[in-house]
Amino acid sequence: MADDGKTGGKMGRPVSPELFVRLLALAIVAGALFVGPPWKTWLAAGGCGLAGGVFLVQAIQGRPTRRTRWVNVMFAAIFGVTAIWLAFLR
Repeated sequence: MADDGKTGGKMGRPVSPELFVRLLALAIVAGALFVGPPWKTWLAAGGCGLAGGVFLVQAIQGRPTRRTRWVNVMFAAIFGVTAIWLAFLR
């Protein structure tokens, strides 16, 4: 493969910033497994809220495609309701 001069020798698409935020949300929720009960629900709620926010932004922007807007809205609603439920569960 030839170097195209634009990607620094790597071929492929650039990684979207939403992917990094989703990985951060996943790490926050996974971190909730290893902490004690007072912080467990707050970390899980924060991670779900962050993931819900990413899906909501993607639905508003129409990313990755406009056909999947309803899926992003659905996941934003699921994660948002879960975050609220976890916050009130405390």
